[in-house]
Amino acid sequence: MNTPLQSYLFSTDWHVTDNWPESRKDNYLNTIMGKVEFVVSLANKLDAHLLLGGDLVDKYNSKPKIINLLISQLIKAKQEVFGIIGNHDIFGHNHEVIKRVILGALFESKVVTLLDARPRIITKNGVSVQLTGTNYTPDIDVKGVSSYSIVKAPEANFAIHLVHGLLVERHLPVMKSRNYTLLTEVITRADVLCCGHEHTGFGVRLFENVIFTNPGALGRINASLKELRRMPFVSYIKVYSDHVEVDLIAVPAATGPEVLSRQKIIETLKRKKMLTEFKDNLSLTDIGRGSLTLKDILEEKARLGNVGEDVVNVSLRAIKEYEEEQHSC
Repeated sequence: MNTPLQSYLFSTDWHVTDNWPESRKDNYLNTIMGKVEFVVSLANKLDAHLLLGGDLVDKYNSKPKIINLLISQLIKAKQEVFGIIGNHDIFGHNHEVIKRVILGALFESKVVTLLDARPRIITKNGVSVQLTGTNYTPDIDVKGVSSYSIVKAPEANFAIHLVHGLLVERHLPVMKSRNYTLLTEVITRADVLCCGHEHTGFGVRLFENVIFTNPGALGRINASLKELRRMPFVSYIKVYSDHVEVDLIAVPAATGPEVLSRQKIIETLKRKKMLTEFKDNLSLTDIGRGSLTLKDILEEKARLGNVGEDVVNVSLRAIKEYEEEQHSC
């Protein structure tokens, strides 16, 4: 096998936190930092630049301890580390606030070089690679494929572009609004497009001579059925004199069922079912009584002594929460 002239390792969505995710059975902080250590060591072994796809932390107001842990690992990288900003890294959906949040320390200290639309050219072993990035904004996918397009510098042999946006292979019927971009809609001059944000990932895909890669989130923070089946990967980008190749490399990890619990999800589903049945029963009981609201019906039952006032208040709050959840889905 030929040795590549340049190498890059893409990893995304670490979601490092010391707030124990409710779906995890293990110590998530220890587990995710073990993965981070593996990724940095792998980059060094491959003599690769590390590319980070955003959402390094789970909360923008993470404790200094979290940033210190990240810095302690990332400073071990032998090659320069590049990255972009994800929605969890900032507040107000505004990546310009990065200097006001704790993750900004990674960029201000130059432990990680922040990418944007301005090309950064790495020339090594007779080949020049351009790096660019699109940091998260709320309209990153609403405004269409422009977030994924780049201008390629004349001196660049190849271009790698990082985006923290919802790039997917097929339509998402569960989403009421079209806030995502289909892979087949992207028109770009990038040779490799690295995408984060969508945790499931799609691995590596080739379309219109562009290599698209999303290895999936390094951190598994929920117990959806997809996450239970998924294992974490990184994307290994190999640059040769006349072409680029991208492979997936597995990150050592326990299986989903070993570290993820669906108990909270099951409890939430049961609560929604009970609230739905409660609402339906009230409606069936009071058929033919005009345009009475649930509040009217419950208050009348309280007046008649059928239920207590505290029950009415709790029930109304629960129904309101349920309806808000349904509306936001």
